[in-house]
Amino acid sequence: LYNPASRARPEGLRRALTHLRQWKADDTIVLFVRAAGTPNATVNVTHLAEAASLNADMRTLVLVGSSSTRLIERDGLTPWAYTPRSEAELP
Repeated sequence: LYNPASRARPEGLRRALTHLRQWKADDTIVLFVRAAGTPNATVNVTHLAEAASLNADMRTLVLVGSSSTRLIERDGLTPWAYTPRSEAELP
């Protein structure tokens, strides 16, 4: 979801998350990437059950994982989110 919220339209992302919760599992990985591609970029990794529209603004990209998306932990760093291209690649 690109540019998911602003002062003029704060409810869109809340509605989108509500809709996603009807169809996707609570443990679906969601990433809030703010200012992507800039030195000030930040990544907030959470699950759909805890995802809140307050985490986003106009500079945020929200990525919603699939049922096969996994986190790859990295010492002291933000984990990577990985979605295999096929079921054969799942561990």
